[in-house]
Amino acid sequence: MVAPDLPQEAEVVVVGGGCMGASIAFHLARRDVDVILLEKGHVAGGATGHSGALVRQHYEARIGIRFARQSLAFFRRFEKETGFSCDFRTTGFLSGTRERICLRSTPCSSCSGPKE
Repeated sequence: MVAPDLPQEAEVVVVGGGCMGASIAFHLARRDVDVILLEKGHVAGGATGHSGALVRQHYEARIGIRFARQSLAFFRRFEKETGFSCDFRTTGFLSGTRERICLRSTPCSSCSGPKE
């Protein structure tokens, strides 16, 4: 697909219309930067479009926590700021584990020995 009125120049050209490229172009445009977003197929046509689109909130590093909180706030106010729905829905997330049962007769590096 070729855009008939593709500009010949811009201050910034962003290549790739996945979540990172689209976000960069969006935020630059909000700051009145003359930006063009180029995508070979369609926006979110690669890995972004195939993802589960989770906005997870469980990080250990402070920077990850900060970005996650800012991302959640952004998605919650997206429609109010842009006039478009991004269809964001708050859901839950459940992660579980089960106790490891070692069947070896002697302790190994991943356990303290066999369970009785």
